[in-house]
Amino acid sequence: MNEELDTILNEAEEVPGCVLKVLKNGQQVYAKAAGFRQTVPLRLPMTMDTVFDIASLTKIVTSTMILRLISKGDFQLHTHLDELFQEQNAVLQTHFKEISIFQLLTHSSGLLNWHPFYTDRQDLFSQLTKFKSHVFRKENVGYSDLNFILLGKVIEKTTGEPLRAAFNRLIKEPLNLKTMTYGPVDQENIAATEFGNQIEMNMCEERRLSFNGWRNSKDPICGEVNDGNTHYFFNGVSGHAGLFADIEDVCKIGRVYTEPDLAEKAGIDEKFIKAAGTNLVGNRSLGYEFSSVFPEGFGHTGFTGTSMFIHPPTKSVAILLTNRLHQTKPENINALRTAVNETVCRYQMTT
Repeated sequence: MNEELDTILNEAEEVPGCVLKVLKNGQQVYAKAAGFRQTVPLRLPMTMDTVFDIASLTKIVTSTMILRLISKGDFQLHTHLDELFQEQNAVLQTHFKEISIFQLLTHSSGLLNWHPFYTDRQDLFSQLTKFKSHVFRKENVGYSDLNFILLGKVIEKTTGEPLRAAFNRLIKEPLNLKTMTYGPVDQENIAATEFGNQIEMNMCEERRLSFNGWRNSKDPICGEVNDGNTHYFFNGVSGHAGLFADIEDVCKIGRVYTEPDLAEKAGIDEKFIKAAGTNLVGNRSLGYEFSSVFPEGFGHTGFTGTSMFIHPPTKSVAILLTNRLHQTKPENINALRTAVNETVCRYQMTT
């Protein structure tokens, strides 16, 4: 397995650099850093302790917090948003009556997949009130940042704490996470991401929406969250993106779903750990995705080039962190993710 994974990583031309760690039953069986964490303005090597903007792997941390609060009895999977946000106006309440915690976790709420809230000066709930009814329609699974933006607000509402403080208390401290934190973070040994927000600039242009606060597209983003909504609108802290971490801490989040002792430390009931590993609707569980990228298991990806793979048959966790956005033309890296995960799956089953 080591030789095959070495070859895959050394030949991974679609990313400037990457870090991979594989664990089985909580024990490390493979670890490697390859390439560069930054190429502009300096070429800096990738290391095992490089810190990444983990992008949508933040959603897995958010869902882990939600499952802890459900386990504690603060609300239930079938609780609807109107029960939690009773102070909102009648228009929004009508929509919120149709959306449950379960639907948000499984991306089955029917919410719009993405919206640049930073193009409007109004607060989140005021903007949601202006959304047309078809945005909230019930439909099959459709991946949406808005689901986890709202779950972040559910955490704040339920705990009475800002999301950063709730994360520290509910996840960081119980699991003894050393590096995982909301940004901005010190730029020493940070994997760089995009050159400004060029991708979102194009997405806004396609939607005929304007924004004049863009970061400089000549400089790589480093130490600030790449995601536009999180950076420009939520001050770096959101339920869908914003967390930074090294691979060790990301592994520990994955291990919550393979090791009962860590699940207990995280305060999550065993039945919800099982539900997180069960395809419940479409290709989704409580936070996770089932697809060909994750053979015989489940996982999640992140826009900056991150991914988490859980392989239940062998209680294995494979974390691949890359800086795929840190180049002139970022590529889709699902082929790389799949190659890594298939290799892990194949060899772990035989050992």
